[in-house]
Amino acid sequence: MNSIFKFFPVLIFSAILFTNCNSKQKLSQEIERPHDPWVFRSVLDQKSRMITLALHENLWAAYSTQTSSLYQVWEGMVNFDGAVYTTHHGPQPLSVGDVYFVNQFEKPWIIIQDGKETSPEVSYKGHRFKNSQVELMYQLKWNDKAAMVYEQPDYVESAEDLVGFERIFTTENVPDGTQIALMINIGSIASKSSVDTDGNFQIREEEPRESETIKSVDLKGKLVLNTNATTRFITQFVKEPMFKNPNEELLVEKDKSKLEGFSLIAKSDCKTCHNTNTKTIGPAYKEVAEKYLNTEENIDILANKVKNGGSGVWGAQVMNAHPNDAEEDIRKMVAYILSLDVEEEALQTKTQTDLIPEESDYVYAAENIIENEMLSGAIARVYFHEKDLTKLSDVNTKQSPVYVDVLKTIHALDADLGGMPDNFAIIIEGFLKIEKSQNYFFRLVSDDGSIFSIDEKVVIDHDGLHGATAKGGVVALKEGYHPFKIEFFQAKGGKSVSLQWQSEKGEYVIIPATNFVHHKKDRPAAFNPMALSNEQKIPGDGRPLIDVHPSYDISQARPDDFTPKVGGMDFLSDGRLVVSTWDAAGSVF
Repeated sequence: MNSIFKFFPVLIFSAILFTNCNSKQKLSQEIERPHDPWVFRSVLDQKSRMITLALHENLWAAYSTQTSSLYQVWEGMVNFDGAVYTTHHGPQPLSVGDVYFVNQFEKPWIIIQDGKETSPEVSYKGHRFKNSQVELMYQLKWNDKAAMVYEQPDYVESAEDLVGFERIFTTENVPDGTQIALMINIGSIASKSSVDTDGNFQIREEEPRESETIKSVDLKGKLVLNTNATTRFITQFVKEPMFKNPNEELLVEKDKSKLEGFSLIAKSDCKTCHNTNTKTIGPAYKEVAEKYLNTEENIDILANKVKNGGSGVWGAQVMNAHPNDAEEDIRKMVAYILSLDVEEEALQTKTQTDLIPEESDYVYAAENIIENEMLSGAIARVYFHEKDLTKLSDVNTKQSPVYVDVLKTIHALDADLGGMPDNFAIIIEGFLKIEKSQNYFFRLVSDDGSIFSIDEKVVIDHDGLHGATAKGGVVALKEGYHPFKIEFFQAKGGKSVSLQWQSEKGEYVIIPATNFVHHKKDRPAAFNPMALSNEQKIPGDGRPLIDVHPSYDISQARPDDFTPKVGGMDFLSDGRLVVSTWDAAGSVF
């Protein structure tokens, strides 16, 4: 049991705090935290050992637990990316939105004795929740002395609806004749009078700052805390943060519906089964956005599915109903999800509407095709390699294939390819049967690289090492049979390949088996089938359970609100099972 808590620390969840304040005194009106959990530990902006506080939709703050100091205060959110959130190794969570100010004092703490200042050794002792507020705990050591400082940061609001940042410090065990102080800088305030404190704030620098619409000042100074007592320090900001976030490429447009949708998702149970880029129990949000055009009709359809629950679109997994969620909130969440591929969709829509094929644009079908000489499916050849593959030009097709098979559709996921080793390639060839002359919008999803060609013309080049991502292409095809080729390689890790096209409803769907054929003269003399093409699926082959014996029922084993990212399990002495997870909160159940 002890090992569980050593490697999976508990993050205590508190009741949601609701407050509304003026710059002098807190009121009893309630505010809502913009993220669940609203206090979490993670890397942030490439800085390790950070703790982030989602205090209000207009106020986030982050602290360094390494130096026990404030990092920055901003208006916006956190873009959750990285191994824990999306399984992407490399990117990490980044703050998004304009910044009120960034702390300039990495080691702000000062001990004052007999008029002399010294820097203490500071260690972060964790955080706890008191009266629905979070309290950060720091221990300061100097010489043979030690004292504690507790800080409660929170959101406050003035009668003018301006955002304020309150910090309440409490000191304990401070020896007689000793004071604790910290260096502070502040930005995005109208004047010195925007700071309210019952401590001793000694301003040392004051510098004006101006944008196109707002004038403000930046302050630097030293705050001497009340000894063995509390000290309130409130900063009232101007209407807009005065500093641009350096994460420019990740800044989202200040579109209210997008931000509201993101915020609602963050507070919902959606993350139990979904995340942005990677499929977990349910599809990734990006997969949903790629499947459905961002239209009012599709928003209605998907919102209804979220409201009432169901299964079948993405497999046998059941999506829980959400009867208690407001329909308008569900629509905002769906609208945000469908906006995730808005740029690709805009380009696609432009192509559909503006590039109606001219006769010269068309690729003509193969000639002299005799219908009864065409057989169903496409021919696939699999090649294994001893060397590491990084691109399709590394593939050696001069060797004998390990498998030769006929595929009815081109849609193989990780479970389908589970028996394959690292560093293999699949070459798939045949004819695509086109029933109507028009533009065709294709999408090739693969992990790792792939290339899709029609009539020896490359339509989609998705080569190289990458995760399960999609790339699209468009080509005008005449009615008839078109020779095609898919080249796919897998290096290490996840593996999948899927060829899709856009339906008349605007959704990307797997190309039906009726559209894949091969000529009987190209049919191999001998086959060595791959497991993925077998008609009979057997238990234990890695595929999801879709049915059971009629005397049994299928039901979900987990509670609806349980996050299914299990990191460890252990039994207590009384037989109870403790399950720890590796979700963002590090919760223990």
